[in-house]
Amino acid sequence: MADSYKSHMVDTTMEMADVSQCIILTVAYFLLSWGCHLASAAYSSTIAEYHEYTRPDKQTKCMITVKRDWKEKINWDMNIASGFLSAAMFAMYSYTVCTVLASGEAEERWLYRSSVSTHSLCLHAGVSLYEASTYPFVGKKLEFYVHHVLVLLNCGAFLYTGRGHPWGSFMGLVEGTNIPLCLVMYMRAIPALSDTLAFKLSGAALWLTYLLIRVVLMPFGICLLWQDQHNIPATAFLFADPVNNYAWLCLLYGSGAVVLGLSYYWFYLITKGFLKVLGFERSAKQV
Repeated sequence: MADSYKSHMVDTTMEMADVSQCIILTVAYFLLSWGCHLASAAYSSTIAEYHEYTRPDKQTKCMITVKRDWKEKINWDMNIASGFLSAAMFAMYSYTVCTVLASGEAEERWLYRSSVSTHSLCLHAGVSLYEASTYPFVGKKLEFYVHHVLVLLNCGAFLYTGRGHPWGSFMGLVEGTNIPLCLVMYMRAIPALSDTLAFKLSGAALWLTYLLIRVVLMPFGICLLWQDQHNIPATAFLFADPVNNYAWLCLLYGSGAVVLGLSYYWFYLITKGFLKVLGFERSAKQV
């Protein structure tokens, strides 16, 4: 194995100073996320569609002008901020995954830690806190809160122990699906864009990334992680204490099952919506 990889291998404990640094980084990224939100609000206020938009009336089919309320504006800015932040997370997570998981030795999947992997996990936790803090204002459903709680618990475990960063990065690749998702949500907020080729291409990118990352890649990763625990049990753990490690495994596989279930359900909705945009969905009268 190359010496450049070995230099990143660490022991099984984290110094309290490192834990404090992770907390500070998470708070900093939370504030940065809100900074991106406010920057979006400032720039978007110069766009006419940010304040009002036109859409066909459901009864008369005539075009009407609708003023965008503050909840819709919060959603607008959150989609823009989250899109850029998710792109940053995906880039950093991909770097760690390509550096470690594709490099060779299985032990590195548990012992590798770097500034990139630490910052990416802290960024993920900070963005999750930011998004969750907007949910009470826009009325998100319970499953969105549950999803972010699980993200925070898992990111926190990797950061607290300093172990398993490549696995945290691998699971964090799901943020790649948020890039086309945020673009689709942004374009849906402007009805005039919903019939454009760009909207259809964004929907296609969303469907494809969901299929490759959430539907195919994530189950493969969970199976590989389970295989590590049986093939290299002396290394494949997060907590040295067996009870704490068992609790973490319950959290990991339990949250994995929840997230996979949500992903498959959302993939069904995305597929249904994509087919509708392409004109393949039959109306109720034709069924």
